[in-house]
Amino acid sequence: MQKFMKAVMRADFCFFVIAGLGLAFMMVVTLTDVIMRTFGRPIVGGMELISFSGAVVVGFAIPYTSWTKGHIIVDFLLEKLSPKTVRILQVITRCMGIALFLFAGYNFIIYGLDLLRTREVTASFRIPYYPITFGLALSCFLQSITLFCDLVTTIREDA
Repeated sequence: MQKFMKAVMRADFCFFVIAGLGLAFMMVVTLTDVIMRTFGRPIVGGMELISFSGAVVVGFAIPYTSWTKGHIIVDFLLEKLSPKTVRILQVITRCMGIALFLFAGYNFIIYGLDLLRTREVTASFRIPYYPITFGLALSCFLQSITLFCDLVTTIREDA
């Protein structure tokens, strides 16, 4: 199980690096577009690039952020509960999270297959939408696996 968890962590980190590169790309495109607008030559399709990159940044950063517990935790209510109750709530929320991200990933695949079938593309650059959709599906499935690893860790701590 330890090897599996390390593999999941490596995959999470790879997705996180891709998200970071996407964020850097967004910054460069935005800066270039702003500078070029002053010369009357904005980047055609800049919004498409920013939108795609934004989807990659948000979607691909979720698994690693979840792994490292980098998200916001509002635990003022949990502080008032017993450790056993907190552990039970953690198990429940992890199971709900797994179900949610499996459902989202499945629906991204359905949507991606529909986009692939209809060959839908962006207006300016004619970039197909389906690769981003499948990437987000993969990220959702990776998040489900990450939450499963967190669930196993939570249950082991309880034992």
